[in-house]
Amino acid sequence: MGSEQECWQALFTGNLRRAAEGFDALRQTEASTSATAGLFLALVFSGSDEAAQRILTDRDRDHGDLGMVLWQASWIGASNNIAKALDLLNAFFDRIGATPSWRAPLSYGRGHIAAIAGDKMGAISNFIEAGQTFALDPMLYLKNDDASLRSVVFQSMHMLPEETVGTLAKNQDRNHVAITWLDRPLPADGNLSTPVIVAAADPHYLQLYGSAFTCSVLEHHPDSHIHLHVADGDACDFDTLVRSLPGSLKGSVSGSLSDTKRWPVHKPPVYASTRFLIAADLLNRFQAPLLLLDIDATLKQPLDPLFSVAESNDLSCWVRPDGGPGGYTAAGAVGFSPGAGHAVSRLTAAYIDRRLSEESHHLWFVDQAALFRAAHHIATKQEESFRWGDFSSVGSFEDFFDHAPESPDKRR
Repeated sequence: MGSEQECWQALFTGNLRRAAEGFDALRQTEASTSATAGLFLALVFSGSDEAAQRILTDRDRDHGDLGMVLWQASWIGASNNIAKALDLLNAFFDRIGATPSWRAPLSYGRGHIAAIAGDKMGAISNFIEAGQTFALDPMLYLKNDDASLRSVVFQSMHMLPEETVGTLAKNQDRNHVAITWLDRPLPADGNLSTPVIVAAADPHYLQLYGSAFTCSVLEHHPDSHIHLHVADGDACDFDTLVRSLPGSLKGSVSGSLSDTKRWPVHKPPVYASTRFLIAADLLNRFQAPLLLLDIDATLKQPLDPLFSVAESNDLSCWVRPDGGPGGYTAAGAVGFSPGAGHAVSRLTAAYIDRRLSEESHHLWFVDQAALFRAAHHIATKQEESFRWGDFSSVGSFEDFFDHAPESPDKRR
């Protein structure tokens, strides 16, 4: 057997012996996690329970990445819409008396398949189940520090039950973030020609990325209004940034402040979520659509296609079926419009506040999970009247933005 792709093709066309031999050869030469997952699946599909169980035991002993093997074995079936593969794995786990935490990737995989099929409530139910079982032993899946798997685990663990989300939707005003406004000039006629572009950061990130972000936006959209929010900083941090801008740009930027004292947790995930915590207040203040962006991104081209989507929908984002439940509503660029978009923004903030108040660990990706749950809740309640725009219709995130790479200055 040659390439790993040929091995997978053999596996899913029923040539289990050929697949097992090919994966075993690759495993011997490369110690590949995916080849090990393929061999494990070939053995499960052929009913070789003892050999399949031995693969898992040996891999855990020799490499310590059992969680990655379980995840890849489940994900290859889910991503190819092969529900039977998940059923066969589940039956195998039943036969060997596997610990419940091993089944977490199966629940996530079923959620993925349901989401692709348009079964929103089925997807959410399975994602919630995945979160509960990931939480039984999260380090089984997190200790190998795989970025995609971390995203799946964290976002699944942020899935709140539907009744909790309904309660949050009825009591959102209890989660208000106190904002100090740093007034800057707005257009004389009070009208904003494009959506207000919003970014938020702590003073460290503002210093690292604020100037490049702001100049990048105004280079392509000199008539845009930018709002920069500083968490756990003061007016000096904002004024320092504004002074660094070319003179012609200074009047295009407004600012605001808030603190995060109410959440005594690891702060970087809070800062990453801040723009969603203040979005409803910004909609009230500007009475215009918002486009919320990561401050460590810069524009590669004008955003007019994104503006058009954002202006004609209640909620706009990149919808993509990967990267955890929140990956379906990717948070790198999100548009909210007054009206139903205001309801989504308020519920997203209430959801984030709930998770930050009840959980002290594993808080990354809480913003994406919150947006996913809030958007589906409001869309379900409003049914046909809710307008949900997908930025994928005009291009990919990478078409429009460069994102700062990981570096010692960027915090995990």
